[in-house]
Amino acid sequence: MEPNKKTPVKRKTKPETAVRRPSNKFIYPTKDKPVETPEIKKKKEIWAIYGAMGGRPAKYATPEALSKRLYQYFEFLAEYEEKPTITGLCLFCGFESRQSFYDMAKRHGFSYIVNMARGLIEHHYEQLMQTGTSNAGAIFALKNMGWKDKTEVDNNIIETKQVFKIGDQTISFD
Repeated sequence: MEPNKKTPVKRKTKPETAVRRPSNKFIYPTKDKPVETPEIKKKKEIWAIYGAMGGRPAKYATPEALSKRLYQYFEFLAEYEEKPTITGLCLFCGFESRQSFYDMAKRHGFSYIVNMARGLIEHHYEQLMQTGTSNAGAIFALKNMGWKDKTEVDNNIIETKQVFKIGDQTISFD
């Protein structure tokens, strides 16, 4: 060894997987037991409360509860002579957006009720279009519900020939 060269000092470093406890001691994970810090415990508790699907709990636990609320919405409209809208229905039922209402149809048992409510509102827009007075709003709403303007043009030309037979003679007109 050379006399003037210093040997490097090895410092103790914590492994990247170590987690600091509040008492400044490190927890080292093992193969058998993963690290569970207070933060991880808190996340597990939240996960258990809100369920494996994540997000907040569903607004309506059963299709009957949603059906009852939708019925109340249409009664409200009749009482105050309001016109039905998807946004109004969503707000009345407590959804923060139309998408949340549409997502409800993906849950087991809810699709019939959600589609029936949408159908009732579409029916109203169809009736507005038949009145003939400023139906641009109804057309816009129906387009947002998946309807499309579609015109079809048939470009097929059918040729016909007229053929007359008089006695033994045949006459054709092109």
